[in-house]
Amino acid sequence: MTNDMNPLRLLTVILCVAVCSHALAQVQEMDKELSNLAEKLAAPIKDRSKKKVAVIDFTDLEGGSSELGKYIAEQLTVNLVLTKRDFQRFLSKHPRAQAEIDRVAADRSAMNTRDIAAGPA
Repeated sequence: MTNDMNPLRLLTVILCVAVCSHALAQVQEMDKELSNLAEKLAAPIKDRSKKKVAVIDFTDLEGGSSELGKYIAEQLTVNLVLTKRDFQRFLSKHPRAQAEIDRVAADRSAMNTRDIAAGPA
C-alpha cells in the first residue's frame, strides 16, 4: 500500500463518522418524540381509569410487520412504563420491553413493601 491511499482512507473515515453521527441524532430525536407520545397517551388512559395497557407492533400499509414497527412498539411500551401512571399490567412480546416492565414492577413492589414496613407517616 502506498501513502497516496491515506488521504482517501481519512476522507472515508470522516464521511463514515458524519453519516453515523447524523443517524444517531435521528434515532435520539425519534426516541424523544416517542417519549413525548407516551406522556400524551398516558394521561387520557389514566383519566379513563384504565389499568391495563398493550402496545402491538406498528405495521405498514399492507399489514406487514417491520423492524421499525417493532422498535416503535417496544420503545412506546417502555416509555409508557416509565410514565409511572400506576398502570397495573403491561403486555409485551418484546424481550427488552418486558424486562423493563418487570424491573419497574419489582421496584414498585419493593417501594410498597418499604412503605408498609415503615408504617403510617
